[in-house]
Amino acid sequence: MSNLGKTTSYNVQALIAVVDDIFKVLEETRDMLDHWRDEYHKPFIEKMWHLQTLRQRMYALGYSNDFVDTVIKIVYRNIFIKTSCLV
Repeated sequence: MSNLGKTTSYNVQALIAVVDDIFKVLEETRDMLDHWRDEYHKPFIEKMWHLQTLRQRMYALGYSNDFVDTVIKIVYRNIFIKTSCLV
């Protein structure tokens, strides 16, 4: 039973790190879009690939598709819409 607690604690800590990275990627993307320049095409695509990688990391931690989508929607809305973070 204590192993389950350690695994859960690890998953939560790993999830926090991934969510922090999602915030960072989406904030950088927002800033890029706010000041768009032609040379941002490649960096924009790289940010979207990184976001996909972060999504895959959450799946690898055992989180469901619905949970992952909800987390990303909340972060997206917090950064791009600036209203309530409720889904």
